[in-house]
Amino acid sequence: MKRIAGRGVFLLATTLALSLQGARAQESSYLDECPQSKALIEEAAAQLKGTQKLCYYHADKAYVVARSDAGATPECWFTFQAPVSTQKGAGPDAGHFTLFCGQFLACDGEKISQIRAGGRIVKRDSRELANYNTVIVDGLPPFEAGDPVYRPPSITAFKDYGDYLYVAADLTGPYGRRVKRLTRQIVFLWPNVAVVYDRVNAPEKVSMSWCLNLMENPKVDGNLMKITSRMTANPFYCLTLLPEDSIVVKPRLGENGGGVGACPGFRMERQPRDLVSECSFLHVLYLGVRLSDGEALLPTRLLRTEGHEGVRLEKGGGTTFEFLFANAGGVGGKVTVKKKEGETMQELVVTIEAP
Repeated sequence: MKRIAGRGVFLLATTLALSLQGARAQESSYLDECPQSKALIEEAAAQLKGTQKLCYYHADKAYVVARSDAGATPECWFTFQAPVSTQKGAGPDAGHFTLFCGQFLACDGEKISQIRAGGRIVKRDSRELANYNTVIVDGLPPFEAGDPVYRPPSITAFKDYGDYLYVAADLTGPYGRRVKRLTRQIVFLWPNVAVVYDRVNAPEKVSMSWCLNLMENPKVDGNLMKITSRMTANPFYCLTLLPEDSIVVKPRLGENGGGVGACPGFRMERQPRDLVSECSFLHVLYLGVRLSDGEALLPTRLLRTEGHEGVRLEKGGGTTFEFLFANAGGVGGKVTVKKKEGETMQELVVTIEAP
């Protein structure tokens, strides 16, 4: 299918009633679980309706939406946002994302003030338990808009390269003095693979965690996590490549038992074993993947070169993608695409080239 520039950078959602009219009511109920993300998806869907475009970029609201190939079954969506709102109560807007495939699988929710630990409810600081798919530094998520030390984040780079879409954001502002710099770079490789690379620099050694809030209880096996759902047969997988020696913290959130309501039911955290002042988090997300027993995900390998770190993905048919992200200084990097017809090298942009 011919691709048209302007695909989308992160908002994965399954069949959003663009094609399956009869599923509107059912899908709407799933979307209602995350009302803010539902609004982003519906706005993007309206812009993409009747086109073969796979992404929508909203400059004013600072978000990107990507979907799998138009007409694909299931059609998955991925949202990424870094709003510049300074309105009090807008939440810690620090480059969070959602995954949708039949229902929300990973979703930002509301803050909660309790966590289940050892079978009992423990009251804790509500800021500490903010339900956002982002990075926690020194035990706390980003500050909220309206806080005196809050400065808004910003999307700094965006481009549709044809086979994949790239977006980068400077997320330093919402963390105040807890970080010297925090950036997030994301690649969405069509039709259903997302690579999320975060780099954190703090003024001193602290705890750092990469958070993923889930509607269902994940199954963790080493550096691979599988998330299934009671509402859809389209699970997704999360592969952690960095930190290489990470440990899993998997607290259960709230009292709802997971998977129903406005809040995700579970939160998974990956963190370095020790306190650190610098850390890179690298994750590969495979959406709507159905694997038989013994079947493997796309062959994936961690890459490291001078000044860069990233991932090598083999898509089959002789096609390989190597994504290398700058691990010092600003964002950007380079990509090598190997196909039967030859090899090409591309530089990741450091500015916004909107569709």
